[in-house]
Amino acid sequence: MKYAEIMPPKRKPRDQLEGKKFNKLTVIRYVGTKNNHAVWECKCDCGNIVNVRAAYLKNGHTKSCGCIYSVNEVRHYIDGTCIERILTGVPANNTSGVKGVHYAKATGKWVAQITYSRKTHHLGSFDTLEEAAAARRAAEEIYYRPVLEKYEAIKAEESRKAREAQFAK
Repeated sequence: MKYAEIMPPKRKPRDQLEGKKFNKLTVIRYVGTKNNHAVWECKCDCGNIVNVRAAYLKNGHTKSCGCIYSVNEVRHYIDGTCIERILTGVPANNTSGVKGVHYAKATGKWVAQITYSRKTHHLGSFDTLEEAAAARRAAEEIYYRPVLEKYEAIKAEESRKAREAQFAK
């Protein structure tokens, strides 16, 4: 037996959740335990059936089968690089104020990095924030400019095709 298999129920679960609704999930039945956690079979509003830990239902960690994320988060990738990640600003938890730059306490240096094609590339460690920011900007020109140009060309072509289809009606 595999470690992560769902074990068949040996006894009734502590909480009776059948029929209860948690966000988009309606509990159908108790299916057993997985790693000592009660697991319930649920039906999502979209029709999918998923198994979810009871604790995740109750604390709101799991809200759906995943369908709400696929609807709300449409991502566009060019050459394995997420366009939305390129276009977003500095993350709220960034303390340097420069995207892709952080201070490494262990070395006392500013570290610059960039993610391209799902790989993070180390650009170097620098004495000043300005040097690290300059390295990041230079890397953005090298890595991101071609990707953004390709994305803009694709968008322009899609827009042209949509206009042609509209006039063809």
